[in-house]
Amino acid sequence: MDTFLEQTDLKEANQTVEEEKMYNTLLQVLPNYKNAYFLNSYYIRPIKEELEDSHSFYMNAGIYYFNEKNYPKAYEAFNQYIEITTLPIFKGKNSFFRMNIL
Repeated sequence: MDTFLEQTDLKEANQTVEEEKMYNTLLQVLPNYKNAYFLNSYYIRPIKEELEDSHSFYMNAGIYYFNEKNYPKAYEAFNQYIEITTLPIFKGKNSFFRMNIL
């Protein structure tokens, strides 16, 4: 996740960003978070906060890969974007995604 955060900081500062490296790192995060969530409830709150903060970047990743004509990676990014909203930690009437997306 460090590479992703470093690259987003550069992007916000209008500096050169290695988007492919940034988005490749991002796409590795969700499977790891899902494993951590199911293995240890201690991590639920930080995982939920991180996914809420980074959710829009999954859409950006999909758009980036689509424009690069890397359709399998674009599909993976768009799929993760949708999958995040279906995770058990976002169920309920006060869900971040229910309030902001649906």
